[in-house]
Amino acid sequence: MTELRNYLIASDYPNLIKKVRALVKKNKRNFKKQEVKEWCAKRWRNIFINEAVKFPEAIEASNHKKFFGGKDERSDKQKIASRFLRDEGPNEWNLEMPEAEFGNLKNTTLLFCPGFLSGLFPVMAFQDAFPYLEREYGVRILQSDSHPMRSCEANMADLLNAIERGMGLDANENLIPEKDAIPPKDVFVIAYSKGMPDLLFLLSRRPDLKKRIRCIFNWAGAPGGSYLADSLYDSIKDINFNIKDEFDTLIKLISPIIQVPHKIRRLSEFNVNDLPPFVGPNLKLVKSS
Repeated sequence: MTELRNYLIASDYPNLIKKVRALVKKNKRNFKKQEVKEWCAKRWRNIFINEAVKFPEAIEASNHKKFFGGKDERSDKQKIASRFLRDEGPNEWNLEMPEAEFGNLKNTTLLFCPGFLSGLFPVMAFQDAFPYLEREYGVRILQSDSHPMRSCEANMADLLNAIERGMGLDANENLIPEKDAIPPKDVFVIAYSKGMPDLLFLLSRRPDLKKRIRCIFNWAGAPGGSYLADSLYDSIKDINFNIKDEFDTLIKLISPIIQVPHKIRRLSEFNVNDLPPFVGPNLKLVKSS
């Protein structure tokens, strides 16, 4: 690994990329090597900066708002790095690396595992970003139709439908008809909030699936449970709800800002008492498996 370290120090990125690819092709466990992880993190940050500067709204959000006005004189790359990458990015914004190659993404599916109650919010996660990713990079977007209010174990069926059958929602939040479903090959997973323990629970029961999952990105996930979910469950577990008649009331107890759609899908599957496998000690099942 001394060779990789020398390439990093010399900023010899073309040879570094070539060497890392050869190492990983030889043995995927080489991803665990410190020099490889260090390079992958640096490369990811560089790609992020170079892609983010293409979006005017990202640059605008990164501008310093000066008390007496005046223009933010920093370069766009420095603004993005300082705003979104905090302590690591600002020191790397001016690195010049080779252009990223996205041509091999056409056989890759980005699988999104949604979080607790995500289907009830008026603005869906990545609702603008997912169509853009499909259009610009050719990666296929597939969203698991995970139920918003039931256990990790119960949601295994929805995740398996996505991974093994290609069923779920597309980039535009439309349900994919079974006749149009195409089983994905390799998958890159973004797991949000409860979507992370949902995924971990699935992998603990189906470890064979790890061969097809190339990467897992944990976005605000709760792999060890959630104190908020614990307290939420404790506050509503003894309330006798008729879901069909009092669903709006239940949701308002959880969060007053949630706007309940006029037509709720799979309403009969909502089950408050089914949630404990997500909200606490039962997640030890995932850790120990």
